[in-house]
Amino acid sequence: MIGRAGIKEILDYALSLKGGCELECSLVCENSALTRFAQGQVHQNVAEESASLAIRAISGKRAATAVATSLDRDIVSRTVRAAAENAARSPEASLAPLPGPQSYADVETYDAATGECGPSERVAKARLMIDAVEAKGIEAYGSVETQAVETAVANSSGLFAYAPSSSCSAVISTIKSGAYGYAEAASRKMGDINFGALGSEAAERCENAKDAQSIPAGRYDVILLEYAVADIMQFLCSTGFGATAYREARSFMTGMIGQKVMGGNITIWDDGLDPSGMPVLFDMEGVPKRRLELITGGTARGIAYNVSEGFKAGVASTGHAFPSGTFQPGPVPINVFLEAGRATLDDMISATETGLLVTRFHYTRAVDPKRVVITGMTRDGTFLVKNGRIAHSVRNLRFTESYVEAMSRVDMISARTKALGGRSGACVVPVLKIRQFNFTGVTEF
Repeated sequence: MIGRAGIKEILDYALSLKGGCELECSLVCENSALTRFAQGQVHQNVAEESASLAIRAISGKRAATAVATSLDRDIVSRTVRAAAENAARSPEASLAPLPGPQSYADVETYDAATGECGPSERVAKARLMIDAVEAKGIEAYGSVETQAVETAVANSSGLFAYAPSSSCSAVISTIKSGAYGYAEAASRKMGDINFGALGSEAAERCENAKDAQSIPAGRYDVILLEYAVADIMQFLCSTGFGATAYREARSFMTGMIGQKVMGGNITIWDDGLDPSGMPVLFDMEGVPKRRLELITGGTARGIAYNVSEGFKAGVASTGHAFPSGTFQPGPVPINVFLEAGRATLDDMISATETGLLVTRFHYTRAVDPKRVVITGMTRDGTFLVKNGRIAHSVRNLRFTESYVEAMSRVDMISARTKALGGRSGACVVPVLKIRQFNFTGVTEF
């Protein structure tokens, strides 16, 4: 960790080289480490340190960005010069003014025990998952990953923002005699993850998934575990809740603010300050995070903006900028929450006459991004529910379904939620029971 003072010194030096330009400097320094295991044995410990400094130079109505992956002063100087030279050659555009100094919430984003975690500690956590699985004669595959990240933004208008953050994610896949299971979790604090329980969950799912039978394609009521619901949230965010897609009429939200777009029991929001997710204090333009209502009671309420898209729309940034100079689809929510309900998983199963319990989706791709029509496969445990009970496991199916339309057919929502994600954000989601989900194909596994 470089620390606040060291980071500020680097960015102050970059700003001192601005010449006749205005500058915006965003810096991400990351220490990441990964422990992998397969067939019940840890086989890899890797670690990486990286830095990415994006310099955006603004000269009148022209702007351009250059990026450095070294913090050496000579390289920083060359990067500032490259950004300024590129800006001079860029076409003119209507540019938003840089934000000035901001105030930031006092929310804990860094846990030292996680950020400073060593390989022996990650191996011990992996071993907890492995032991819970091997006790049942099942093979375990997966990983434990930790990150310590320092993020900072400074600009010529006097803004300076700095925050350290930490994260831990754990994933386990299980296999026995052609049956599979899965579990994962994420948190800013490694100590909040119950690694043994993850192993037990994946092992139990694997045991229940044996002797899978084929069923025909068609529409089935489904109970989607949090892993599948997270996929729905991620596609809604990337295709529908961002200002660029909204402005270009590529979003299902375009022209629908204030109107019903989902079921009345669906409320979705983004909140980078909620400690139950992956809290971050500001975006990559230094704009403070705050709660943003996206869907309230099924009604479209809000869109994620950065400074540029907000300037075009005549509204303030909502704090959803990505780093300059990176490929990204414009501002999108990355700390999304789906409101919990009151049901339990057992309630959902008991209320299902005929349906499917789906662990997660795999290899999902957009067919019609505006309607958020997605195709993909079920994976790692799909089960037929009959007369209020789990009857048996079934072979995986392909689905093609509009996630927006599916969110208009939600009958039950669990009281339990789970945080899933990683270094760049998270979603906190419950289990959903959805009517008539469209399955279009069958598999042989």
